[in-house]
Amino acid sequence: MFSIFKKKNKDTEGYFPIRTDMHSHILPGIDDGAPDLGASIQLIEGLMGMGVTRSIATPHVIGDMYRNNAETIGNALRSLQEELKRLQISFEVSAGAEYMLDSYFLELLSRKEPLLTIQDNLLLTEFSYASKPVEIESFTFAIQSAGYSPILA
Repeated sequence: MFSIFKKKNKDTEGYFPIRTDMHSHILPGIDDGAPDLGASIQLIEGLMGMGVTRSIATPHVIGDMYRNNAETIGNALRSLQEELKRLQISFEVSAGAEYMLDSYFLELLSRKEPLLTIQDNLLLTEFSYASKPVEIESFTFAIQSAGYSPILA
């Protein structure tokens, strides 16, 4: 997963010690990240300039803002992958999601919706920026009871 032990490329010496970005909003037009394919490509070119060769895109899933799901994320991912191929840019992109710990998230868990992980059962989560997180233990218990391991963004 991490490439921290690989020999460094001279062009990327001094940049990130890892080659996989695991938290980005590079999928076009589905959250507050890249608004379109052009911006997605610019962001990827910036990552590549730092030596990153792969990204696990993690668009927001927030109940009152971005109700992304496997279909919306999958469509944006395919669009970006096709554009990378068309432009002959060698950069691997896959996708998970970044889940806001809100009532919508609890609804997804209660409906046993399959959640988009960054790998295996690793689930990227976040708290509200506007208020202090509450019921952290309850959210953690619900996530683990559903078979996921939470990672806090």
